[in-house]
Parts: sequence; C-alpha cells; structure tokens
Amino acid sequence: MVKDNHEFAKFSSGNHPLIVLDGVWGSGKSLLSPILNSIRSVQMVRFDMSIEELVILSNLGKIDDNTAKTLLQMHSDDLFYSNAIGRHINLRWKDDSGFKNNPRKRQSVRRIFGPEGDEVLRGAYNSGEYLNLMTHNLLPVSEILFETFGPRMKFIEIVRHPVFMFEHWRNFLLRFNNTRESTLSFNINGKKVPWFALDWANEFSNSTFSEQSVLGILHLQREILSHMQKLENTKNSILILSFEELCFDSLQSLEKLYSYLNIDFTTMPTRAMRASKIPRARILSGKGHEQYGWQKNLGVSDDVYMEQIIAQIRDTVSKEIFEMFIQAVEEYNEVFPSKLNLYKFGG
Repeated sequence: MVKDNHEFAKFSSGNHPLIVLDGVWGSGKSLLSPILNSIRSVQMVRFDMSIEELVILSNLGKIDDNTAKTLLQMHSDDLFYSNAIGRHINLRWKDDSGFKNNPRKRQSVRRIFGPEGDEVLRGAYNSGEYLNLMTHNLLPVSEILFETFGPRMKFIEIVRHPVFMFEHWRNFLLRFNNTRESTLSFNINGKKVPWFALDWANEFSNSTFSEQSVLGILHLQREILSHMQKLENTKNSILILSFEELCFDSLQSLEKLYSYLNIDFTTMPTRAMRASKIPRARILSGKGHEQYGWQKNLGVSDDVYMEQIIAQIRDTVSKEIFEMFIQAVEEYNEVFPSKLNLYKFGG
C-alpha cells in the first residue's frame, strides 16, 4: 500500500460527555469509583488500557497527535456504545468494574437482552450519559485528552499522602516483571523501566524496590503539582480531590464532585458511601474508630502506622532519597492539609 500524508478523521463523533478518574498507583481511585457508579447518568466504570496507551504514546512522540486524537475519539465512541447495549459487562464479582459494584444490576442485564443500534445510542446521548473511565498516572501527560474532548470531558484527579502510598507501590513493583503486568515500559539495557521513569531511567534501574517506590511517588507528585499550576492558567477544567478529604470531609468532597459534574446533590449516595466506608474517623491510640488507611491496619493508630512506614523507608533507601521524600511529604502537607495528624520529621 502506498504511504501518504493524509490525516485520519473521525466523522460523526458522538460528542458524549465523559469522566476520566485518574491518579497514581495507590492514590485511592477505588474510594471514589463506587460514588461515580451510583450516579444515574454515569455509566459503569471502565478500565481501558488502549486509552492510556494512546495518551502516553502521543506524549512520548511515538504516534502523531492527529492519529492519537482520531483513535481516542473512535475508541471512546465504541466504549460508550458498548456500555449502552450491555456489551462487555464485567461479571468478575470483586473488581472495581465488576458486578458486585454495579448499582444498577437489573438495568445492565436488561441491556444485554435489549435492542441495539442507532436508536439505543441516541437514547444514551439524549439522557446525557457519561462514559466513565479510570486511568493511571495520566495527569502530567493529559494534554491530548483535553485537546481531543474539550469541555465535554470531566477530569478528576485523586491524590494521596505519600507515606500511605509507599506499601502499595513497593508491593506493585515487586511483581512488576510478572506476565500480567502491562504498564507501557522501555527496555533500558535489558531492564524494564515504566514510561513515566524514562527521564530518570538509570536511577530507576539501579535502585532497590523501596527506592524505586519512593522515587516514583515523588517524581509523579512533583509533576502533578506542576501540572496543576499550569492548568490554572488555561481554560481546561479539572477537579483535584485528596484521599484524606474524601475520608474526613466526605460531604464537602461530594458537593464539589456533583457541582463539577453539573449534577444536583439532593440526596447523599448512602449505599455507595457505605461501600467506600466513608466518612472515616481518625483512629487514635486505644480507640476503635474506623481507620483512615487500609483495613489490614485496623487496631493500629495512624500515628504508629505512619511512624512504622517512615522507619521502613528510612532503613531501606539511601539518605539522599529519604531527604527527597521528606521534602515531598512537606510539599504535600502544604498543598493538601487534612485532619490527619501528619508525622513531624525530627519532632
């Protein structure tokens, strides 16, 4: 086939609204996902690696922007229609996108056996349904999404205190070379380096799992904070919610969410909030409150747990990386203060 320079184009794009729920590994996207699923005009959350890969490949210059935009439009339209007719329903019970977390099980089943075609698609458009996507680590490279979808996209970024993400990152990186792990990565001298670590690939490759975890958290946090400042000077719309705010000030967070989506917040999504176990109280030494962090840590105070993680980090990373981590924690505390009694280094 003869190559040419004509640009691809997506004709008759559906122009459906969409939500992108993003955050770095371990930031707590699953906390908000049941809330979004419970909103009647929002489709069940979808994980789709193709969307992520197109954004990343475009940012890295591996494909041109026109091709990336066209494929993003085509793929999002296909996902929207598939959801509208009940195709690809996830019956895996415990998945975030699985049937257990589907608040409209009967409607989903009816869609499987219901009609298909343009009429169903028009009905989904007319009802204002949102395509609902969950992504990972994309905010710093999200320009192509804003350029492709414009104001019809609602971008929600979940951030979390660095200390409480460390264990998740380390456990993930311990299995990073497993067959099932499909993060876009580079082969750097025979070692697997995730796409977001390309600028510091040698440092990543020569670090321990603990050091890779700390470096990944602080590098991505730095890029997220920088990107937040850039977005303030643009017309792009984004909602930043911290995990701590969702836990401790749940009502305030949900009011922000519903306002951002232009949806009336008339009644609280009680069942979905129960599924996410919010709002939560701090767990104080000797008190049996629900813990802010993971369920496995119930019975240990936040302060004690934080001290344990800090000690683990200090003992397993270099002095230089630990000092960088301290700075990242202080930066996070300043930008996203919360009711969590944050650990005072050297105090």
